[in-house]
Amino acid sequence: VGMAQDGALAMGQAGATLPQIIGQFYPGTSMGKATGSVRVPVYAGNNVEVAFPDGGEFRGDSGSLAFASGTTALVSRDGQAIRVRPATATTPPPTTTSTIAAPTTTTASTTSSTSTTTTAPIFPVGERRQADPIIPGTTTSSTSTTTTTAPTNPGVVFSGPLTVVSNGNGRIGIVARNRRYRGVIELTPLAGGVRFVNQVNVETYLRGMGEVRNPSWPAASLQAQAVAARTYAMRAMASGGELCDTQRCQVYIGSDAEYAAMDKAVSATAGQVITYGKGLASAVYSANGGGHSASREEGFGLAGPSSYPYLRAAAYLCPKPDVWTVTLALAGVAKRLKYAGTLTNVVVAERGPSGRATRIVLQGDKGEASVTGLAFDAALGLKSTLFHLTATMASEVA
Repeated sequence: VGMAQDGALAMGQAGATLPQIIGQFYPGTSMGKATGSVRVPVYAGNNVEVAFPDGGEFRGDSGSLAFASGTTALVSRDGQAIRVRPATATTPPPTTTSTIAAPTTTTASTTSSTSTTTTAPIFPVGERRQADPIIPGTTTSSTSTTTTTAPTNPGVVFSGPLTVVSNGNGRIGIVARNRRYRGVIELTPLAGGVRFVNQVNVETYLRGMGEVRNPSWPAASLQAQAVAARTYAMRAMASGGELCDTQRCQVYIGSDAEYAAMDKAVSATAGQVITYGKGLASAVYSANGGGHSASREEGFGLAGPSSYPYLRAAAYLCPKPDVWTVTLALAGVAKRLKYAGTLTNVVVAERGPSGRATRIVLQGDKGEASVTGLAFDAALGLKSTLFHLTATMASEVA
């Protein structure tokens, strides 16, 4: 439904402009302006390592806690609060920048050690190399008992709202996801851990998307992707206030997805969105539509009059449609669709305006049963509802 990315690519390669691509997939819409921030939940867990490749700090109502470049913090839930401390013993301790002081406790231990003193030539610091000759000196050994104290750092507990910011326009890493993000990350306690939400300007968000990561795409095609994605994101913010980072919404990776061609496309279309009437259009899109966009009713199973006439069924330029074939045993189809008897045939009873199957009829010794094309697709794990069915006899089915 909406823009097919393979079609946007093909049109760009054929010389189409941004308005022509948008007009193909969202006819009857207009271009408008919108800006703002998006909120993207990026992780939830306990004892989460937060990396600071560029340095940064945690900020709460009662103060802040800074970490130097290259250090890592460990974030965990502490009741209804959040505890922040250095991730490992080798991590330099955080520097407090306000009234919050990271408490330090000491643990005493008694050890017995042997000390060795060697009298040898003294070399200037930094000038000793592996190839330098080692001249034997006089060595004496003695055994003594010493008492040492080992510092531990329980960190700081933040009881109110907590955010993580980087230095400058730097990055914040979520180690468990192996991803780094710009903007601000908000932390909230939840059952069993902490929830991490990236709040970032929509233009920066678009640069960190993973929907199209191909610098060879024509400029107009990348611009169409940027405009559709910006529209989708701002509409999601207006309706739900958050946006997931998977293909259920839009794929968002963070700063590691940035590349020059997409940066340029985002800048060239800064603030541009697709509008319809007095609001943002529903700029849905997919990777491949098989050469023919689906109607909203076909794609989402929504019956009745549509208030989204621009989400039409229409052919588009597609030199290489993604042709696919799946072979299944009728017995397996019956089981997945919960047909009680022996299935003898399956036919497409109705199709939508794009040719997609909208109603499937199961035929067998228990009579006929009808399912929607979307239910059939979901039960069998197909790629789409744009298919034809053929029943054949076979001695073996993969």
